[in-house]
Amino acid sequence: MKGTCPSCGKHDKFGINISQARTNCFYCEEHPNPIELILQVEGFSTHKEVYNHLNTFEDADYLQPAIEIYDYKIPKLPEGFRLISLGKSSISDLARGYLKGRGFKISELELKGVGYCSRGEYMGYIIFPFYQRGRLIYYTTRRFIQVGSKFKNPKIEDFGIGKSSIIYNIDALGIYRKIRIVESVTNALTLGNNAIAIDGKIVSKWQLSAILRSPVELVEIILDRDAYKAALKMGMDIVNEKRVRVVLMPDEQDVNDVGRKKTKRIIKATQWVDYKSLYKGYINAETA
Repeated sequence: MKGTCPSCGKHDKFGINISQARTNCFYCEEHPNPIELILQVEGFSTHKEVYNHLNTFEDADYLQPAIEIYDYKIPKLPEGFRLISLGKSSISDLARGYLKGRGFKISELELKGVGYCSRGEYMGYIIFPFYQRGRLIYYTTRRFIQVGSKFKNPKIEDFGIGKSSIIYNIDALGIYRKIRIVESVTNALTLGNNAIAIDGKIVSKWQLSAILRSPVELVEIILDRDAYKAALKMGMDIVNEKRVRVVLMPDEQDVNDVGRKKTKRIIKATQWVDYKSLYKGYINAETA
């Protein structure tokens, strides 16, 4: 379906693909989720109101999703959050010491909004906020004291969104001609402003769609060595739309372990590839 964009008002520039749950304005490039779009246009406050609204249409069939639907909540940073540069306690010293030990500059992390929790459920965790156009949409964590699990991220019902529907530093897709795809936030922070993180070894359909729709021209995929096969598959999915190279990292070392300078040297030594080369490498990795 197509019609007038609710954001910029351009006639017949806004498209909606119901089967793929996608929207896009070809003028202003706004692309909200269809459910969020209805919530916004109709002035509803919860997803339940949207589904009730859809069920009132006599000329449209609506099937209730098999998954549980959570009300959208405005994301907030967790209790006890402090910016990484603030605080003079032992816990603040531990948080900064942990990040310095991983090669980060506190002044750079401060600009990214990175912090830590000194109390509450996330006490003892570094907090890595995910922002999109200046708005907080999610955060991930990493433990810096020897208590609790290594990672402790928000539940989907807390934010109404899961990690398969987010990309760390997603705004880079609209800024840079070349991007670098890595697994974790710490790897992205290590590489710099044009690095994005998919928070795992397998790119989701939503993440892949966001990358393919972007104006980015060059894509460098730099996953951990044990995810090299997944990196090749990602490259195969992208290479017909963007120029691609897939970087093979050293054994048991990620970007943060290797460091920015050495990783960039490894990237520079890696050739740009076509689909045939990626497919051959994928088959060889499968039979190795």
